[in-house]
Amino acid sequence: RARVVARRQEPVTRAATFAFARLDDCHATSLFPEEERCLSTSAIDKRRREFVAGRVAAHQALTRLIGSATPIARVDDGPQRGAPRVVGAAEDVCVSITHHDGLAFAAAARAPIGVDLARLETYSDAFLKTAFVDGELEKWPNATIAFAAKEAASKLLRVGFALPLLGFRCAPDRIDVLTSDVDGVARGVHDVRVRVRRLGDRIVVVTRAATTHR
Repeated sequence: RARVVARRQEPVTRAATFAFARLDDCHATSLFPEEERCLSTSAIDKRRREFVAGRVAAHQALTRLIGSATPIARVDDGPQRGAPRVVGAAEDVCVSITHHDGLAFAAAARAPIGVDLARLETYSDAFLKTAFVDGELEKWPNATIAFAAKEAASKLLRVGFALPLLGFRCAPDRIDVLTSDVDGVARGVHDVRVRVRRLGDRIVVVTRAATTHR
């Protein structure tokens, strides 16, 4: 089975850890009870498999970071509603989860972190106008990387797209929040590090605050 058995937590040894999981290799028995409660009984099969694979990848990343896998629930209310919440670990332990086309990817760190996984594609002009503010695309090699970085940045801020797409600008070294409409996110510049890795025709984007270690 894909489940990672919880063990005694150990001191952190890495700044951030990562793991992949394939949807076809994961099963619902991999979930902790707290995670099962996060998954709607009406969720379609594809959504259930994505959820399970994401948790399996996150369990593996957590084990590499703190020496044990613990449940990953969701924040229930407030501006971070829906963000992943690590149960039973130190408050500074954070995870970020993404999945795309049969593959899940997760990161664990001792500080907020945001990740995204995408396949290179071409976007319509209409979409680009709704997703990027003036000058934002010019900072990136292509629109796929730009949008993946934007999604990872929204996860780093722990509000997801409750922060409107046109409400912030993402560059390789900064997030400019242009709106003050979302509680818990300060308007202005947030210094970050964005790392992009190619996996064939896929890309993985990892976004972290500039003050955290590489």
